[in-house]
Amino acid sequence: MHNDEESREPLQARIDRIELKLDELQQQTRDRAEQPWWYYFGVAFIIVFVVGLLGYIALRLVF
Repeated sequence: MHNDEESREPLQARIDRIELKLDELQQQTRDRAEQPWWYYFGVAFIIVFVVGLLGYIALRLVF
């Protein structure tokens, strides 16, 4: 029984460390989620621009 008491302490420390890491990850996710509207506008613009450029090049090659 004495051995069980010793093994519980490191386990609790491990649980605390895991909980801290989880809180950290949740905070990072929250920070990432709070992007301004123009960030998404910029990403969408870049995607549309690249797809349009590739489409233009494909059309130039075909016709």
